[in-house]
Amino acid sequence: MSPQEWESGEATDAELDQLLVDLRHLGHDHDPVPTGLIEFAQLAPKVARVQAEVARLIDAEEQMAGLRRDSDQMKSWVFDGGHLDIEISEDRLAGTVSASEAPSQVIVEWTDQSDQIVLDDFGGFTVDQRRGPCRIQVEFPGGSRVTTGWTLT
Repeated sequence: MSPQEWESGEATDAELDQLLVDLRHLGHDHDPVPTGLIEFAQLAPKVARVQAEVARLIDAEEQMAGLRRDSDQMKSWVFDGGHLDIEISEDRLAGTVSASEAPSQVIVEWTDQSDQIVLDDFGGFTVDQRRGPCRIQVEFPGGSRVTTGWTLT
């Protein structure tokens, strides 16, 4: 196609199609798409959806936190290799013992007494809260033992 044909609008559809093909080849040869850009562009909307969902969940959690008094908020700890997850609130001591084998005994120790804890079918427990330091001791068959540090309740 000559410049005169282009300016006069006399180019045929086939010539315009060929011009587009030539321009694509020219762009590909002299300014190729960076490696990974297409994959990134395809991934970007998925990442944006995940980010939006995380933001929504954080916002929902912040709204729920506003419904509780500060003293009612729970604190959570994981002790000794992940065998024990304990939450402490103003009125209860609750947690879950998760291990490959069932514990033979779980005890809550206060400074002045010890109480055996009964676990539910899922390894969970709840103990009426007392004030002062306490710790949890989990004994397994064979003698292995996991003991938390002292926690002030």
